[in-house]
Amino acid sequence: MQHLVSIIIPVYNLEKYIQFNIDNILSQTYENLEIIYVDDGSTDSSAQIIKSAAEKDSRIKYYFKENGGVSSARNLGIEKANGKYIMYVDGDDLIHKNAVEILLNACSESNYDVVCSEMKKVTGDVPSEIFQVESIKAETKLTEWFFKINDDGCILGKSSCGKLFLKKAIDDLRFPESFTNSEDYYYNVKFFNRNLKIGYIDAVLYFYYMRSESLTHAKREKDVVASIKANDEICGIARQGNDEFLKQYSVKNLMSELLANRSYSVGMKNEKEIHKLIKDIYNKNKKYFYSSNIDIKLKVSYGIFFKSRFVYEKYRLMKDPTMKDFYNQRKQNNNQ
Repeated sequence: MQHLVSIIIPVYNLEKYIQFNIDNILSQTYENLEIIYVDDGSTDSSAQIIKSAAEKDSRIKYYFKENGGVSSARNLGIEKANGKYIMYVDGDDLIHKNAVEILLNACSESNYDVVCSEMKKVTGDVPSEIFQVESIKAETKLTEWFFKINDDGCILGKSSCGKLFLKKAIDDLRFPESFTNSEDYYYNVKFFNRNLKIGYIDAVLYFYYMRSESLTHAKREKDVVASIKANDEICGIARQGNDEFLKQYSVKNLMSELLANRSYSVGMKNEKEIHKLIKDIYNKNKKYFYSSNIDIKLKVSYGIFFKSRFVYEKYRLMKDPTMKDFYNQRKQNNNQ
């Protein structure tokens, strides 16, 4: 029996890429698919492209919703999904032509609730050789394995893509619609906390397409604040579970986010308010951080960083030499 697999694809103004994605999904060797495109209020020609494809292939379903972000789009897709299994693919990314077949076989053979594959970042034209698969045998790994950075800088545990989920195992799980970033990380911490049977395939089945316009975008104040709050909430969720690795990883990740954003926010319009928020979250979590089984050198360095404005401003200057002019101007203003 061929089980139905629902592939949920959020779309927002992707007219340059969506046909590329549609052709890729339709090329899957496994054909019993429900391909759910959720249009998150696009204002370009994305809708027309998807609808045209749906007229030619009944497996494609199109749903429109007012703009609310990727989480709300995926959540609508979950509500509409009829498959026994669910996959998430972003509208400008690619999957291996055998991805569904390989992941589904792994799930069925070993009764996994979730099977994860490797991910690879790609830019420009995708060479055909990246579609070679050398290993398709699934194996079980400890939680920490999925949160290691691979050769392409991808962290499997922080992305919902490149995975096949047994729907009944995560049917009540939703993406956080109040988040503007870190929604995948939130979702994954939730399912890792459930003690599900999770498999790993040592093969690249998901290709994260790096668009040129997304490589150099400036980080905005609201992004900084959103990241801080999201990681604080995720840390709290991890600590409610029984996975000791997740508890320590999440608080370590939170401190890293606080450190990076404290430095990054220097010179922003609401710098003082952002730094107060960071300080409050740091104080709320520091007892758990310093009592956890984390490298002592890291604890000491973080402690120094959070107590010394000089240190984090120098760190910011190292990351962005153009901040020197800002520091000089601020010094002049303070001396007037």
